[in-house]
Amino acid sequence: MAQLGDLKTRPVEGVVFISTSHIIDGELRETESTVVVTWAMRVPPSVTAKDVECAIAYEFGLCIGELTVSLHFPEAFLLKYKHRRHCEETVKQGFAKGHGIESDS
Repeated sequence: MAQLGDLKTRPVEGVVFISTSHIIDGELRETESTVVVTWAMRVPPSVTAKDVECAIAYEFGLCIGELTVSLHFPEAFLLKYKHRRHCEETVKQGFAKGHGIESDS
């Protein structure tokens, strides 16, 4: 007689339904518009995330609130864009230069 949990009682194939919510969908959209900067950056030691945010916003013509930059280990910075297209443009160009900050892909 098969016991509870016995492999013989388990189906060969299973189906799992995963429900989603507006919160999960929002997090997915946020993740899609996030890029981790792994570029080699030549910056003075005193450069802050706000300095990088200003330089990249200027380089790509972004408005206030369309980009958020934070420190992220082990990469230099984490960039979160409000719109996915801005993220794609930045990755496509592969570099930014301005305000004493230089980055190369």
